[in-house]
Amino acid sequence: MARGRPPAHTRDQVVDAAIRLADTEGLAAVSMRRIATEIGAGAMSLYTYVPDKDRLLDLMVDRVGASMEKPRSPAIGVRI
Repeated sequence: MARGRPPAHTRDQVVDAAIRLADTEGLAAVSMRRIATEIGAGAMSLYTYVPDKDRLLDLMVDRVGASMEKPRSPAIGVRI
């Protein structure tokens, strides 16, 4: 049986807000308090979605990396 209120946001929303903030204002602007303000949450509530800022940064890198196009490998026997 679940206790308490259901989460108001998702981990994806937190990561998306952090990426948008980093894109517009730079990585130095990314803080738990600032992300919470962006999504309309309390700063401490973000720890429901990510354990700490280091993990948030890992999730940001994973998300951005996954969205990048993979380079194609050259054809075998072709010299570049």
